[in-house]
Amino acid sequence: MTTLSTGVASFPAAAAFTLRNSATSRGARLARRLASYQLDRWGWPYRTPVHDAVELIVSELAGNAVTHGRVPGTTRSCGPS
Repeated sequence: MTTLSTGVASFPAAAAFTLRNSATSRGARLARRLASYQLDRWGWPYRTPVHDAVELIVSELAGNAVTHGRVPGTTRSCGPS
């Protein structure tokens, strides 16, 4: 199996973290918090520059998805019914 060396931790290249949240501000906040937790588990400790940068990126992407990711005429649900 191929592994990635990050300098802090090594983990399988195929490692994935997948989560479906509601298309609300609460879902965006939960995405940020869970990404933060997962980063810590992968060896990127809380309050380090890399951890904070990834947390900010996830927060921005999730917030933008909630704000702009709706298709007119559909419900607020994200994903298939």
